[in-house]
Amino acid sequence: MKKTFKMVTAALLSACIITLLAGQVVFAGAPVSTPFANAGKPTASSTGVRGFVERLYTLVMDRPGEVAGVNSWVNEITSGRQTAAQVIHFFFNGPEFATKNTTNNQYLTILYRTMMNREPDAAGLANWLEHLNNQVSRNFVLHEFVILPEFTGICAQYGVTRGDFPLTEERDQNPTITAFVNRLYLNCMGRPGDVAGLNNWAGLLIKGQTGASVVDFFFGSPEFANKKLGNEDFLKTAYRTLLGREADANGFNHWLGILGKGASRRYILNSFIVLEEFTNACNAAGINRGSLALTNADSPNAGNSMLTVTRNGKVVTDYSYNILARIVAAEVGGLANAESYKAQAIAAHSYILARQAGGTPAPTVPDAEPSQQVKDAVASVCDIVAFYNGKPASTFYYASSSGQTNSSSAFWGSSQSLHPYLVSVDSHHDVNATGYKTTKTFTRAAFIAMMDATYGRTAALQQVYDTQPPSSWIQMPPYNASGYPSQKSMVSVCGRTPSVEYFYQNMVKIRSAAFTVQYDAGTDSFIFTSYGYGHGVGMSQWGAYFFATKDSWNYQQILAHYYPGTTLGTI
Repeated sequence: MKKTFKMVTAALLSACIITLLAGQVVFAGAPVSTPFANAGKPTASSTGVRGFVERLYTLVMDRPGEVAGVNSWVNEITSGRQTAAQVIHFFFNGPEFATKNTTNNQYLTILYRTMMNREPDAAGLANWLEHLNNQVSRNFVLHEFVILPEFTGICAQYGVTRGDFPLTEERDQNPTITAFVNRLYLNCMGRPGDVAGLNNWAGLLIKGQTGASVVDFFFGSPEFANKKLGNEDFLKTAYRTLLGREADANGFNHWLGILGKGASRRYILNSFIVLEEFTNACNAAGINRGSLALTNADSPNAGNSMLTVTRNGKVVTDYSYNILARIVAAEVGGLANAESYKAQAIAAHSYILARQAGGTPAPTVPDAEPSQQVKDAVASVCDIVAFYNGKPASTFYYASSSGQTNSSSAFWGSSQSLHPYLVSVDSHHDVNATGYKTTKTFTRAAFIAMMDATYGRTAALQQVYDTQPPSSWIQMPPYNASGYPSQKSMVSVCGRTPSVEYFYQNMVKIRSAAFTVQYDAGTDSFIFTSYGYGHGVGMSQWGAYFFATKDSWNYQQILAHYYPGTTLGTI
């Protein structure tokens, strides 16, 4: 029975070859003229080529080659019309091989024997099986075997030109992208990707479409909608599809709670998209990750509050959640604590509203891409504001204090009644802040150059430089109990009187308003020592972080401490 089957398939292959080669044969898209009727006995130069062709019949078709078929392929190769790669491409893509219905394992075993002259090794077989299971075409694997040194050596042994053939399907252009798309199909749709779909999405991703937009399409498709998944099954699917793993219990319950608070499923998807696992998958495939555009309706616990700010030089109006998440990321994103994130979000929100009420319609704010932890924290407080006497409070903040915050009246010289909640309070943890104590040294020449850049070289200043000792050039005002120089008295610098704020920020450009200055005669230099980072009025960001992490304060306690007398409410 087996012998009969081989005779039938041999006849079929011969008939197919005769039919295809009667006019033109197309190998990988390239038409080749093949006058099959003139295919006669091979010449002497085709002896090695004949061995090559007969070997293909034996290994690929599992039978001896019929004379006509062997002679035809020998003439195709010796005439230069076909290369070894093109012939092999036909053998593995022809109708006779298709009738074998080989599994991927069987297909790869035949490839190893044909192209490498050996049985497959376990590691190599597993690698190529993974590629095929990720839905690249068999031609992709065949092409990879064609260009291996082993097959090049086989071609040299038989005296045939190896050649190559092009890969024409999008799914074969980048196997990592194809695996990315197939993962979406398997985990989101519950099935392997179909050829048309794989080629479509692989092609779009190669051209620059973002991973986020493809995810959005899959989860928003009618096919996915027809699955009618509840929130729990939706989350399990999102974990598998975007993060490539099963859900951990804590994370699963967290996101289930967020959905229960009214977040949309697109909010969850975007939250997963920006996580490290999905970002790494996109980076590995060379895909632009992107993100989803969310509206206020997507966010949990977000009302209709909007904010207008100036960000990166542009005026932006957006939902408070979106604005505040980016501010918090820029201000304290590296201080990973949810309660300090919440305190920062509320302080920023209140500050923006107070500035707007004071005549600044679009206050300038910093900007950074928020982490998921930042987004989660901000989502729970994005409509909460600190009020004083029914109005949004001017909740100033900065990086770190001297160990005690400064009052607004001491720093700006304003009446304390304007901001009765901006008073000096304890912030002793700040001494542990990164860069708490810093120094900056100016030689006499460098200090004079700084003064020239600020005021120009006037006759009065030149007289100071010529007649007064450097130790007398800077006269600091009295220091208050918090360790800050009083703004009211200004700083006396060579007869000039800049404000403390202008002097430390714009002239000497040191980190903190809590600073001292000393002239060192030995080096003829001015040494500025600063404590903390910023003006010191209001909330210390490092202090908030330390109170949360060392003393387990929540955001309400943090804000009540740094802005005493204010109350929290929603808008």
